Amino acid sequence: RTALGEEREVLLSVVIPERPGSFLKLHDVIFPRAVTEFAYRYGDAEQARIFVSFDVKDRARETAEVIDRLRALDMIATDLTSNELAKSHARHIVGGRSSVPNEYLIRFEFPERHGALKKFLSGLRFDWNISLFQYRNIGHDVARVLVGVQVPPEGDEHTTLAQGEFPKCLRRFLTDLDYRYVNETCNPVYQQFMRH
Repeated sequence: RTALGEEREVLLSVVIPERPGSFLKLHDVIFPRAVTEFAYRYGDAEQARIFVSFDVKDRARETAEVIDRLRALDMIATDLTSNELAKSHARHIVGGRSSVPNEYLIRFEFPERHGALKKFLSGLRFDWNISLFQYRNIGHDVARVLVGVQVPPEGDEHTTLAQGEFPKCLRRFLTDLDYRYVNETCNPVYQQFMRH
């Protein structure tokens, strides 16, 4: 909130196509600015609605530049930096329950360094879909990030996996990524409040 008040941070609502790779395109428009918040939950097969905030040096110029670049990619951005409802409440309750298939919930500790989010997004396979993403920079050495990712089963693997067990390709991605994580797929909070 302090950074928003001092005009060093911008808060946008962005509507992007609901398809794999869209998050990375959104991030690439914002980059190299530091993303300070990313909040999203799957809710529609065509469009994803995202809260994103990022650091700026020249708020008016950079906000207009980012919004124009997003528009060129058919992404609709609204500047919510001065919207009190968005700042105080809506950004914390994005999403709700969803029934997307093949979803795995993972709680991460991302290193709080430039490029950590890009490394994560760039490593995702083209056929995976991010169905939930919650991140807020709070100024620590690590960022706590909650991610839902849809990973389609390969071959007959889905018949041999225990409930909540990660498919082999997801385990390989997590090993290569080398960020600390916890599988929260069977967590009762996830099952009761984030799943249908």
